[in-house]
Amino acid sequence: IHRKAHEAHGITAAQLRRDGVPAKPELAEFLALVAAAEARGVRVVAHNASFDVRVLNLTAARQGLAPSLRSATMLCTMHNATRHCGLRKRGGKQDKAPRNEELYRFLFKRAPTERLHRALPDCRVTLASYVEGRKRMWW
Repeated sequence: IHRKAHEAHGITAAQLRRDGVPAKPELAEFLALVAAAEARGVRVVAHNASFDVRVLNLTAARQGLAPSLRSATMLCTMHNATRHCGLRKRGGKQDKAPRNEELYRFLFKRAPTERLHRALPDCRVTLASYVEGRKRMWW
C-alpha cells in the first residue's frame, strides 16, 4: 500500500507489518474471483467503480499481474445514484456524485454506524445502498 494511502486511512506502518499480507497472491485471487463471477453473469457492484478499477489495475501491473478489471462491466452505485440524490456541486449548476456515506444517508436518513474507508464497513454500506437502490428500481 502506498504510504500516503495507508496514512490517509489511519493505517500505521506497524499495523501493516503486523497484519499485512503480500499483495500479489491476494490480488491474483481477487481478480480470478471477479473474472469467475462475471463469467457466470454475476453483477459486480462497487461505489466509485472507475476509481477502484484504476487503482486495482495499477496495483496488478506493479505486481506483474495482468490488469483485467473493467468498470464498464460493473454497476457503480456512485454514478448510477447521482441523478436520484439531487446533490449539487459548488455553484449549484451540476449534479454531484454522492460519496458512499452521502448515498447511505440519502437512502436511509441516517449515517452508517461503522467508520468508513475500511474495506468491510465500506462493503456493507455499498451492499445496503445497492439493495435499497434495487428496491427503488434505480438499477
